[in-house]
Amino acid sequence: FYVAPSFDRLRVWHGFIVIHQGLYKGGTFKFRIDIPDEYPSVGPKVHFLSAVYHPFVHQRTMQLHLGWAIKRWTYPKHCILYVLKRLKKMFYIADFSKYPAIWALAKKMSLTDQRAFEEKAKASAKQSLQREKLYETPERGSSIKFSEPNRAHRIFFENYCKSRGIAPPPLPKGAE
Repeated sequence: FYVAPSFDRLRVWHGFIVIHQGLYKGGTFKFRIDIPDEYPSVGPKVHFLSAVYHPFVHQRTMQLHLGWAIKRWTYPKHCILYVLKRLKKMFYIADFSKYPAIWALAKKMSLTDQRAFEEKAKASAKQSLQREKLYETPERGSSIKFSEPNRAHRIFFENYCKSRGIAPPPLPKGAE
């Protein structure tokens, strides 16, 4: 994943995470971390900017519920790095039965109708890659902006692969 402070508010960080395996494989989820003035005595809040179908994410506010990993915020045990590690880990959990969830419906579905839950999780990963979501104008102050692939990206990627002694994959049909 990648995280950077906002240009105009140091207590607001913007980030994204790319999931490489599991139910959310291929998803690119954008998020924002709001760090309270009382930090480190009080923990940060994480809000997804991409829709995520997950038991730990409130479906109306898209706020990540950290209660599954942090019973009581205690610094220095808990810090921003700890939150980021848990944010990553949540996408790789296969069994939610032993965790408290903010969104009971998603948790119940994960336990009683695994197939339907998997379909919704995979759909949220796919939705995160939709052109209008991936390339939308970022939130105010965010340095994270995705752009459509172009020739400069391809040249950079080919040189990167060459420097590591590997062949770049072929371009998809209709590309460049």
